[in-house]
Amino acid sequence: MTLLRDHPGNDTILVFSKKEHAIETLPVKADTQSETGIFQMLKDRYGEANVRAVEKTSRGL
Repeated sequence: MTLLRDHPGNDTILVFSKKEHAIETLPVKADTQSETGIFQMLKDRYGEANVRAVEKTSRGL
């Protein structure tokens, strides 16, 4: 988690586990800023197929 702490921001991190069929939202203190290159660092560490960015929008605004 040091990698995430070094890149603070407002983007929420979700962890998907196929093995456990679970989705976990990391705490706010783990929020990061996607523009810092954090996704490339995560892909380098965990593999291209295991990291992706998903943009969510709010409906009804």
